[in-house]
Order: sequence, then C-alpha cells, then structure tokens
Amino acid sequence: GTSGYTIQSTNQLTVVVGGVTNALDFGIYRTGRIGTTFGSAGSPEFFLNSLVSLDRDYTVMVRAIGVAEITGPWSNIETFRWSTVPTAGPDVPWPARGMPKVQTELFHPDLDAVFLGSNYIHLEGAERVGIRIGEFSPNIGVEKEKSHSGQLFDLTPPMDHLFINATVVGQTVMPCVLYRYQLANSLYPTVSGDVAQVSPLMEEIAYGTNAVSVTVYDSFIGITRKDSGNWGVYLIDTQPVVRGAKYQYLIMRFDEKTKELDRIIPAGTVSIP
Repeated sequence: GTSGYTIQSTNQLTVVVGGVTNALDFGIYRTGRIGTTFGSAGSPEFFLNSLVSLDRDYTVMVRAIGVAEITGPWSNIETFRWSTVPTAGPDVPWPARGMPKVQTELFHPDLDAVFLGSNYIHLEGAERVGIRIGEFSPNIGVEKEKSHSGQLFDLTPPMDHLFINATVVGQTVMPCVLYRYQLANSLYPTVSGDVAQVSPLMEEIAYGTNAVSVTVYDSFIGITRKDSGNWGVYLIDTQPVVRGAKYQYLIMRFDEKTKELDRIIPAGTVSIP
C-alpha cells in the first residue's frame, strides 16, 4: 500500500449505479483510524488524497470497521470522473440577424387587444387579456366546455376562422408568440419598457370533433363574446397584469417553413380596469 492505505485483494460486488444493477470488481482499500492518522479528532468528516487516472469513471463506497473487526453496512455509492480541462475552442460569432419587419399596414380591422372581464361569457377563473385573432358566426351554438374553451356546433376546423392578413393572401397570425410591454400612464408614469413573452409558441389550435360539434381544448385560446355578436377567437395573455396599467401587445409571427421570425404585428393596447 501507499500513503497509509492497505490494498487487499479485488472483490466483485453487485451494486446499483444510475438505476442499473452491475457486478463490478472493486479494489478494497483500508485506511488508518479516523482521528489518529487523518481527519479531525472527534469529527466524522475525513478526506484522503489518492492518485487517479484522467478521464476514467470511478465508483466509490465506504464502510466502517470496528475495533473487533466487525464491519458495518456499505454506504451509498458515489461516482466521479477527473477530466482534463478542455482547451478553448475557436471564437465563432453568432450570425447577425436584423429585426423582422413591423407590419405597418392594418392586419385586420377586428384584430385587437381586449380585457376579457366578467361581461364576457363562457370564461371562468381570473380575468385575462385576449387578442382577438378570429371569429365565428353568431349563429353557431357554443357551450362552455372548460375554462377558455367551448363546444362549437359547427364542424369547421377552428383554424379556418382565424383572421387573414390583409397584405398577405391566406396568411393568419399563426405560428406566433404573443409579447407585451407596459406603457406609461397617469398611474404608472415611469415604466421599464421591458418586453415580456406572454404566450407559448402557437402553431395550431388544439381541438377535437365528433359527428355534430367541434370542441376546442386549447387552454391558450378563448372562445367568447359579450351578450350578442360574433364569437371571438382570442389568444390569451397567460401572465398576470397590474390593475390600472396600460400594455402594448405585439404578435411575433414566424415563417411556417424556415421557423424564423417573419414579421411583428402590432396587436393593440389595453388598459386594465
């Protein structure tokens, strides 16, 4: 042995490492007494210095041996690897990308940010801000299925009822992510201007269908209206808002093929009552 170790013959033990049971060959090392040849007197903590090979996996466990050579149970298993420090690689600059264009033309006259309060039906839970991104005919029957969702007595896929971009034939707002930032007003004259993401990436509307109806299951989409008029399809702001604050909403639309940002669509402002 070296450095106070006693090396005994190799033993094969069956252990569980990383959830896998293996029979491993262990070298058995016996140390001196704790508190006399290493460690701190009266302390259960100790350490040993040992030579290890680089870039090899080690599996270690310990157990106590009493004065009468009675052995205790094995401890938990620990694994480690002492690796070389990787050399610095080449400095590869991130490719510079310009900001996508802001659509200054009107996307659709009814695309707007709305505070969905208690006067909007078939919604439950916290009052939210929603961006009206489409609509159904008022003649389609709607029953509340779950929060922000509804059973629609119409077999047309919900995506077919999204608003179409007035400047791009056949293009809806999806795929998109909803963002917002706070605007200064009389209650909050000083704001950070930070832009916050308030929806996940929306590529489709989750729904199911049977012989007579379509059920929208998507918790990020609200199907609602006031007492009358068209049923609005709303992209829901999932983050809390501040009473009395004013927010500007932006829809970041992605290109369906490249998945890169395609354009920024201003989605209106809303003041929280």
